Amino acid sequence: VWPCGEDRPETTSNVNYTAGGVFPNAVLAKLGTDGSVCVFTHATTHLVIDVNGYVAPGADLTTSTPVRMLETRPGEPTFDGNGRPGVALTAGGVLPVQIAGRGDVAPGATAVFMNLTAVFPDAAGHLTVYPCDEPRPEQASNVNYTAGGVFPNAVLAKLSADGRVCIFTHAATHLIADVVAST
Repeated sequence: VWPCGEDRPETTSNVNYTAGGVFPNAVLAKLGTDGSVCVFTHATTHLVIDVNGYVAPGADLTTSTPVRMLETRPGEPTFDGNGRPGVALTAGGVLPVQIAGRGDVAPGATAVFMNLTAVFPDAAGHLTVYPCDEPRPEQASNVNYTAGGVFPNAVLAKLSADGRVCIFTHAATHLIADVVAST
């Protein structure tokens, strides 16, 4: 999903799916100048798009075309080459990711809206996103997954004072994070 009238992002995704399933996800999208969004799929599929809200003009939210801030799969780039290519996060691991000051995210940003994806986890578990300068919430999850699939979800995450989020994973997995808005 991207603003109509702009180039389609080639390396980002909002929903990952396989044949025969139902795969929901929340998306925060910048509108094109005509007030529309464009949707691209790699395969023929049925779509349901529900609008759950909007950000009023003048509100303190900066949307952008999706920007890949984190990518751990081998050979897959981030927009600025600062991913962690080829290095999956280990079970029980925490990965700090610098967000503020990269791409369209202002150095003083306090929160981001991103699509976070667990890719081929080795067991069932979850991801938890939190500001790196605060304790990890013990009873919270942002993405739940089973072994061997691709599991995205939209996440609104507070940033630490130095502009980072920390991502905890229960099981070993590759990670993708595409940022679409910040405050």
